Amino acid sequence: MGDFFWALGTGDFGTTPLNASGDAAFAFLLTPFGTPPGFNAGVYRYSHQTGAVTPVVVPFVTPAPGGGTFQGASFIPALNNGGELVFAGMVRSEVGTGAGLGLGVFKEDTV
Repeated sequence: MGDFFWALGTGDFGTTPLNASGDAAFAFLLTPFGTPPGFNAGVYRYSHQTGAVTPVVVPFVTPAPGGGTFQGASFIPALNNGGELVFAGMVRSEVGTGAGLGLGVFKEDTV
């Protein structure tokens, strides 16, 4: 897993959804940067109960449905009050960006 890039306003991918319980989810660019935008970006979840941030998508490690691994993620994951997390994940694909990558909408398995 790459290191977080902590420069203000550079690593985060859009807004950070916060549900009524105080849980949050966010997509974050990791170093080294890549193209297209979102390549090597992870998705993370914050729990208000534990105070912990846990990875949902670790690029090149987290298995993607249908085979292979996630290559990154795109902007603004969605988190509802029931804790369900939906995000745009980047996977290897014959259609999409032209770089052999495409985006799909994915829902995290129940935590």
